[in-house]
Amino acid sequence: MSATRVLQVARDEVGYLEKKSNSQIYDKGANAGYNNYTKYGAWYAGGSLQGEPWCDMFVSWCAANAGEGTAVGCYA
Repeated sequence: MSATRVLQVARDEVGYLEKKSNSQIYDKGANAGYNNYTKYGAWYAGGSLQGEPWCDMFVSWCAANAGEGTAVGCYA
C-alpha cells in the first residue's frame, strides 16, 4: 500500500468546505455550510448516505483516489 499517495490525495483536499446542500459539491469553497453534504458523500455508497457524518467516507475516498481502495475498505 502506498500511504504516501493516500496522504497526498488527502492533503490536496485541504480547503474543501462541507456544503449546506448538494449544490456545487465539487467546488472547494462554494455553498459552504454545516449539513454534511460533500463530494465524498456523493461518491460513498452511491450517494445514499449524503448528509451524514463523512469522516470515514473521506478516508475511503482518499484511498480509492490513490488506487488503494481495497487496502483501506469503506467502513470505519
